[in-house]
Amino acid sequence: MSASVEEMRARHGHHFLRVGLVGFGVLALAFGMTAFALGNGVHCPGCDRHHLSEAQFAFWENYFLAKDGVYLAATVLLGVASPFATPRRWPFVFGLVLALFAVALTPR
Repeated sequence: MSASVEEMRARHGHHFLRVGLVGFGVLALAFGMTAFALGNGVHCPGCDRHHLSEAQFAFWENYFLAKDGVYLAATVLLGVASPFATPRRWPFVFGLVLALFAVALTPR
């Protein structure tokens, strides 16, 4: 590692640790939003459009857009925390991989 990364980790690692913990919280919120949608029988607005009214479709379309934004926020937070958090970085790397996997599997 370069000296600047080690220096940043030594000075600000505890702040990045907090950023990573917030990232895990946001990821948990995203999983909760996904569970809520699935619990209401909506896999994705596009594939469930045939049994949704226009008002329901508009709601779920906006809901899935917000949910995707929450997944993106979690991915960014965990990605920022992964290289710099101290004393442990590996949980945030695992969280980042989990977030990327969830984004890849989330229907559009």
